[in-house]
Amino acid sequence: KWPKIMEEGSNVTAPTVDRIKTVNGVDYYFNGWYKDASCTVEATSEDFRNIKGTSLIFYGKYVADLQISATGYSGVYDGRSHKPSVTAPAGSVIEYQDGSVWSTAVPTIKDVGEKTVKIRVTYDGSVETAEVVLKVTPAPLSVKTGGASKVYDGSALTQPEGAEVSGLKNGETAAVKATGSQTEVGRSSNTYEMEWGTASASNYTIQTEALGVLEVTGQSIDPEDPDYKGIIVNDPQDAEYNGEEHKWVPTVTDPEAGVLKEGTDYRVT
Repeated sequence: KWPKIMEEGSNVTAPTVDRIKTVNGVDYYFNGWYKDASCTVEATSEDFRNIKGTSLIFYGKYVADLQISATGYSGVYDGRSHKPSVTAPAGSVIEYQDGSVWSTAVPTIKDVGEKTVKIRVTYDGSVETAEVVLKVTPAPLSVKTGGASKVYDGSALTQPEGAEVSGLKNGETAAVKATGSQTEVGRSSNTYEMEWGTASASNYTIQTEALGVLEVTGQSIDPEDPDYKGIIVNDPQDAEYNGEEHKWVPTVTDPEAGVLKEGTDYRVT
């Protein structure tokens, strides 16, 4: 039975203790005997032999087997803040190091990027650490523009209508401005520029594009053709034989632009 009265110079056998104790759902493991109440100076086997002095106290120390779990975050940008998740015994002090300073403030991530967070959990003198990563990747956007067509008239064909973007998160705003232009006979994509409102370009990536087509077709010289716009082409003329080659070079006249230039305004095929 303890405490015991021993003769000076006697040897002491430490009492038998439970190797594991459970308190509030946490297991505590016996860590050994110590010579001071704060359990910083561990007792050795020699301390239990040849006892001297009027009284000697040994302190048994139990250490919590601190079981924690920590989870980071990895996801696509959604316009919201995300934080690490830590599971630890009730009453634990949970600290985070997001940079160089430890703090109980929980770090978060919202915008595209990646950060490493260190976690320190303290419970009844026991300390456990963990490290997690918070990562956000760009959200995909889809962009489309409208298309249009017309018969060549010398002016640029554009189509500002029908330009839109989809996939923005959490009420953020951005707009699409169509910038495509086609003047000469031919076709091209109705290109665009993004106009960022409350949304940040760094949080998004253009994943799909559905661009409209701007197409300009040639005018007809046939007055009966629906595409006829009043172009006048002179008729070939007879010529008297003179031993030289005669070639008809048409004169093409636009009612608004005047005489047109071959190779620039029209082609002879």
